[in-house]
Amino acid sequence: MSLSNASSVRIIPVYLGQEFLRTFCWCLLFLWTLALLIDFFDRLDDFIRQDANIASVLRYFFFKAPLF
Repeated sequence: MSLSNASSVRIIPVYLGQEFLRTFCWCLLFLWTLALLIDFFDRLDDFIRQDANIASVLRYFFFKAPLF
């Protein structure tokens, strides 16, 4: 086994791991954003009815985000 072949054998799993993690993180971010948007529109009537200001709505989602 030559030196260049041995180094390419180690590079392939690293590259595949990086590609998997990149795709996984994008999918996780997309699903997290989608869940927050759905929750926002689900509670929009409550926010309007309670006359909530933007700061309190943002604070609500700031503390709610880790639960998703």
